[in-house]
Amino acid sequence: MNDLAKILGIYDAKVKLKSINDHTISFYIYTDTKPHLCPHCNLYTSKVHDYRMQKIKDIPLHNKSCILFLNKRHYHCSGCGKHFYESYDFVSRYLHRTQRLTKFIAHSFYDSINIKHASIRANVSTHTVYKVLGTLNNSSDRYHFIRQVYWALENVRKNVQKNMSKTLRRYYKRSRHIITARKSNLSEENKAALNLMLEYSEDLRKAHFIKELFIKLLDEKSYSKQRVLLREWLLEVESSGIKEFNPAITAFRNNYKYILNSLKYRHISNGPTEGFNNKIKVLKRISYVVRNFTYFRNRILMATA
Repeated sequence: MNDLAKILGIYDAKVKLKSINDHTISFYIYTDTKPHLCPHCNLYTSKVHDYRMQKIKDIPLHNKSCILFLNKRHYHCSGCGKHFYESYDFVSRYLHRTQRLTKFIAHSFYDSINIKHASIRANVSTHTVYKVLGTLNNSSDRYHFIRQVYWALENVRKNVQKNMSKTLRRYYKRSRHIITARKSNLSEENKAALNLMLEYSEDLRKAHFIKELFIKLLDEKSYSKQRVLLREWLLEVESSGIKEFNPAITAFRNNYKYILNSLKYRHISNGPTEGFNNKIKVLKRISYVVRNFTYFRNRILMATA
């Protein structure tokens, strides 16, 4: 990998400087021919059908537009006779912007509240910014799907407690934080207590194992690995046979696309918005005698400032 590839964050292709002027810097991106897996029949092929030059926009460099010209290779599969393009880590399929430009636009809203300002900063059109925001809106807030796992774990614990003596049931209830906490964060004493608690029930032990697998999935930094781990986690939950996890499985299956978007854009959260909504609802409940809407609006602005 050369220095230009490192600057552009491209790790699966080679980079050459194409041209530079007062307004634009352009690069030429190319790869070596190698066997690729056909997405239709899962057979490897190295036979090239044709080439296509794709123009891709990247993050501005030194206040200049950055354009990548990708020499895209079109493969022919001898097994099924179909054609397919090789895939790249730095650009998504059907898009003419790099993944890091998409992240750059999303992160620009941390200190920008204006669509126009975000488009100028990223040197893209406002239409592109709206499209990125549309992708972010099609995501599920992490809190909503994470709590499904913990609700299922708690329901398993509660059902197990029903067959316990009063003393033991009280101990499990008061020590539930040991079961829900990350095992890696527990002290040696609490780890020993956890192992003893899990010995009581096979279902509780399986549920705790599923929860730890889910935490491992969330801690993974690579989005591509997270997708694989999520599929494996769902298969593990379904094969466990624990009925308390059925609502979680349904929620994850129904919102699979949105959960993937949430994992991909991990720094984007609906938390602040939901916090503002909660403050407004609390003010609404305690302001039932307020008749002046302007005064009520000013109170909301002061509380959420």
